[in-house]
This record gives sequence, structure tokens and C-alpha cells, in this order.
Amino acid sequence: NMAPAAAPPGPPAVILPSYAAWFDPNAVHAIERRALPEFFDGSSAVKTELAYTEARNFIVSSYREQPALYLPLTEVRRHLAIDVAAATRLHRFLEHWGIINYVATPQAAAAAARAEHSGHGGAIVPDAPSTATAAAAALAQSRHTLSARPETFPSGGGSGWSDDDTLALLEALGRVGEGRWE
Repeated sequence: NMAPAAAPPGPPAVILPSYAAWFDPNAVHAIERRALPEFFDGSSAVKTELAYTEARNFIVSSYREQPALYLPLTEVRRHLAIDVAAATRLHRFLEHWGIINYVATPQAAAAAARAEHSGHGGAIVPDAPSTATAAAAALAQSRHTLSARPETFPSGGGSGWSDDDTLALLEALGRVGEGRWE
């Protein structure tokens, strides 16, 4: 009686933090346009949306090949056709949002372990959000602004939140970190 051969291991699961759920490798989000305007303002013949998308997707793909390993700037910089300062800002942006190098955190390690045990190897698995992060993400993804819901502010104070305000809130939450909100 021989046991069936174990299947070869698949690619590792990639953990994406819930606050980066906006990220789509096939599109450029407003958060990216605000964080790295030099690629989108038309001021450079070299720094274009296409150059940004290609560089961003190369970095993300490189990280996803081995998400358990830290992807340093020096490793990706030598493969990019953009200046060092732009490559540095792009790497920091992706790292800040947990799109790359997120798995080094204890939360991501736990999520990766859950993914491996549940058979999601190779999949992109969202990490469980904290309460504050989940609230901010829900606010950002809502199609309604607070100004469209006057019952939110019964006193009538304030004019509500614009899309820019919501994006600023999400960026601030990302900078502060989840641990300070609980």
C-alpha cells in the first residue's frame, strides 16, 4: 500500500494588506497619481504613465516571485529605465502600502500560514483588516460621500468629505500604521 505522491509545492501565497485593496496591476489608481505625480503631469518625456506602469508592475512581479524574501531597492533599480530618485520613490510607495515586502510583518506571516493551510498557495490573499483600517477602506470604497448622507451629521455642521479627503485619510492611516489605532 503506497501513499500517493505529494503534489509539488505551488507558488507561495501573496498577502496583500486590506488597506491596499485598491491596488490593481491593470490600472493606475488615484492614490498612485497623487503620490507620484511626476509620471502623470506631462512634465517629462521619459516619466510617463506607461513608464510608471511598466516599472511598478516589474517591481510587483519581482516581489511576487518570492514574497517571503525582502525585495531591496538596489535589486530592482538596476532593471528599471527610470532615474534613481524616481525608482526610490516608487519602491517606497509600494512598500508603504504593503504591495511589496509586506510579508515580513507578523500579521502577514500569520496570513501566509493560513493561506498555505487552506490550499490557497499562489493566490493573492487579503489580510484581515483592523477595525480602523476596515472602516477607512469601507469609507474610501463607498460610492457615497458623507455629504450625500446628511443624517450622518444631524447638527448640519460640515460639508462632508470629498474623494480627495477620503484618499488623504487612507494615506494617513497607512503612514500611521495599524497598531496605533487599536
